[in-house]
Amino acid sequence: MASNSRLILDGIDTNKLAEISAECDKLSNTITALVRNIVNSPTEELDALMDQIYKRFMNESSGEVTLPELEDFLAELCAVMYRTQMSVEKIGILADTSKNIYEDVYANAVRNSDGTAKDKREADGMLKAQYEALCLDVRKRAYNIAKLKMEGADRQMTAIKKIITSRISEFNASVNDGTDN
Repeated sequence: MASNSRLILDGIDTNKLAEISAECDKLSNTITALVRNIVNSPTEELDALMDQIYKRFMNESSGEVTLPELEDFLAELCAVMYRTQMSVEKIGILADTSKNIYEDVYANAVRNSDGTAKDKREADGMLKAQYEALCLDVRKRAYNIAKLKMEGADRQMTAIKKIITSRISEFNASVNDGTDN
């Protein structure tokens, strides 16, 4: 297998490879910006709260996170996640709508394509629906990223609940130990 790779690389035009790589980077940056524009606004409040929680947990100079702080974080996370969830689902609706538009444009292009070869008609369909396909990919990616943010916040909420439960158990154990003496 390695010898086949070497043969392929021996005849490769590195300038062409660099050109394709640069074009890919440029397109990726454009897609990333489009996705960011869709995701950032609906998840802005959630991102800010998660950042605040992260900074508080990572700031050792402030001491251990207190039980009231944990309770505040938990309550805020619940409220922010509730509001954010509707926006995330709107992104999902955009993705679904984009899929329907893409499929419609593609099907019409294949149906209206000249020629008898199935592969040619499908290639025409893909060419004529390329912008719709890109729009679909951007919106699917945005929806997945927004959902991942919600899942991360949900995991953070679960972790905070476990810490609260542990602290309460420790407190109850210490109270019980004190009354037994």
